[in-house]
Amino acid sequence: MEQGLRRHDRAGRKRGRGEIELLRKSENKRMKILIAVEDKQFAEAITAFMCGNRNWNDKVEFRVMHVVEPLYIGAISGYPHDVLTSFIEERQRAGRSLVLSVGTELRQHYPSAEIQEDVVDGHAKQVLIETAKTWPADLIVVGSHGRSGLSQFLLGSVSMSVLSAAPCSVMVVKLPAETTSQDAKTKEATLAK
Repeated sequence: MEQGLRRHDRAGRKRGRGEIELLRKSENKRMKILIAVEDKQFAEAITAFMCGNRNWNDKVEFRVMHVVEPLYIGAISGYPHDVLTSFIEERQRAGRSLVLSVGTELRQHYPSAEIQEDVVDGHAKQVLIETAKTWPADLIVVGSHGRSGLSQFLLGSVSMSVLSAAPCSVMVVKLPAETTSQDAKTKEATLAK
């Protein structure tokens, strides 16, 4: 028999395996939700979804995380070290601002929840999967731009990678259509320059 699991409920009724695990989770531990935020658009969409569409119980723990991706050699060649250092520090400051704003909003909606904010350096796909395993998370919440085809292939998809490799359930919050189309137009204009 697995440690901590009961074969009978408090009234003495026999329970199945799934029901036993639900009893254990609901009685003995907080539900752990890992929330990944990439940028302000993701932070706003995920926060609105988590606070507006869900009613998490008192036994919930949120871990809000932003991953600062490494700079790629082609993108950084030719820049002085102090410029690169300043750029990395700015990305970390922006990440801290994001996770703090999401954490603040969650605290307002779920005052009894435990909330942790993290900014981590690394590759988002790997960091999120590893954090979900070691923390351990019961649910990962990520955002999606809703890209498909070649743009998804070229840019990679953190949400798809997390979805396929996660050790727990994953909830994907899609950005509103107007945000996604506006983001695409901005990137096209930048590439055209």
